Amino acid sequence: MAVGVSAAFLLMVAAVTSYWIPVALRYALMGLAGGGLLGLLGLGLSRWEETPRSLHYTPSRALVLAIMLVVAARLAYGFWRSWHAWHAAPGDTSWLVASGAAGSLAAGALVLGYYLTYWAGVWRRINRHRRVSA
Repeated sequence: MAVGVSAAFLLMVAAVTSYWIPVALRYALMGLAGGGLLGLLGLGLSRWEETPRSLHYTPSRALVLAIMLVVAARLAYGFWRSWHAWHAAPGDTSWLVASGAAGSLAAGALVLGYYLTYWAGVWRRINRHRRVSA
């Protein structure tokens, strides 16, 4: 539930940010879609162990680590690029546009899309297991 609210809030912020950065909403939507695909991949790579009384799963550590490293790298790059854009914004271009904020929105949307899809899939699988074992 909270991840869905976060995703909706991110899209609202991206829509407002599109006033200053025209590609912000598009990047956020692409990040959300990419995260959804990664969530489906994560569901496929998770190890599922079913017993008559319970369902256990182990997410793919490599995929979660890769997503975390992408976000950490994007944050570091965003800070670096913002710092340089602030001090050397070319002519008519705003330092905000030059900072690459749209890419940072896409990275955040990627994580939200992943978790939204992954947890929806886990919830669905748990409910299916409950119906079968009941």
